Amino acid sequence: MFKVFQTKFFSSLLAAFVLGGSVAAFEYGAYIDNNSKFQGQKLSNIKLSQINSGAVWVRSPLGSNTNNYFSMQGSYQHERDFRYKMDYDYVDLDLFKLNFGTTLFGNQLTAAAGRFFVSDLSSIVYTQNADGLYLNYQAPTYTVSLYGAYTGLLNANKISMIAIGKDAEIADSDKLYDFAEKYVISAGTISFLTLAENTSVDLQYLGAYRVEHKSTNRMYATISVNGPISSNIYYNTSYTLGWRNYDHSKYIKDALFRASATYFVPNTTLSLSGNFLYVTDMFVGFTSQDAVNSWDLPEYVDLCKPGATISIKPFSKLLLSLSGDIVFDSDLNYQGVQYRAAADLQLFSDLYIGGAITQYIDDDVAKNNRHCFQLKATLVL
Repeated sequence: MFKVFQTKFFSSLLAAFVLGGSVAAFEYGAYIDNNSKFQGQKLSNIKLSQINSGAVWVRSPLGSNTNNYFSMQGSYQHERDFRYKMDYDYVDLDLFKLNFGTTLFGNQLTAAAGRFFVSDLSSIVYTQNADGLYLNYQAPTYTVSLYGAYTGLLNANKISMIAIGKDAEIADSDKLYDFAEKYVISAGTISFLTLAENTSVDLQYLGAYRVEHKSTNRMYATISVNGPISSNIYYNTSYTLGWRNYDHSKYIKDALFRASATYFVPNTTLSLSGNFLYVTDMFVGFTSQDAVNSWDLPEYVDLCKPGATISIKPFSKLLLSLSGDIVFDSDLNYQGVQYRAAADLQLFSDLYIGGAITQYIDDDVAKNNRHCFQLKATLVL
């Protein structure tokens, strides 16, 4: 099914630490956040870039049914790049959502309308906010989801979409709010649960159609299979076939495959994961994302990336993780290696701090190297 969230970052924090109880009354809150990175292509040339942000949110029940509610979040963000001595300021409406739930033919029907975050099955092609409608019908052995949205009212400086064509609009970073390119998004997902093995098989179609300038169509068909291998080992695989064209040209077809398996060590908080990603040389998703941590921060295209992650919670409020990947192109030519070591701590009930060290090393092309030391803090008000 679709992965539907309230916000890309703060929703998980909110759900875990703030909204853990019943939504029986009007709730509100705020947070302030700092994300500082010291980074450079050489250790001798490290410069600071900093993002300071703040947000306020509200959530109100609509009647006695806890599935019926309204939620909203607005934010302000200031960015400072000390390397180029540039400052940027943005405002955004991250969330504006009406949610309704009811029973239909004995099964759960959920509907949402407004602006909210949605991710596709691959978690690579489409992962962003949009203004739209979402329907989900959940039966014991299957789930059907429908989604439709429009991107033209989003802030292009906060939601980055991959541009196609010479007439693609580039966001004006000097504006507080610059409207994004106008796309209509349509998607449908059907999920089947095999009760005997507790395995889920998901099928999804997602289309993105530009409604200004010359036509640009992007369409994706994804199959995902996930479930347990044993009581402590879980796997997740997906395969996406994509088609795209520009100005009625011939469609280009390419693909993306990803797989992962995670082992949860019994009687501990330790988990071990292995993952594999392969993207053909002409693949183009919709939402812009960094595929590797090299200096040029490329998109998910022409890439083969096997890797592993280990994580542990020494105690309930501290999470430690270490991950690494070997990076190849789609022809299996070696490109580089990367790793990330991170620690996240809930210092107090309303204060969260974290740090990470990330490095990408390319032995052949030194300008792709990246060394990054990150510090972050979030205070919930």
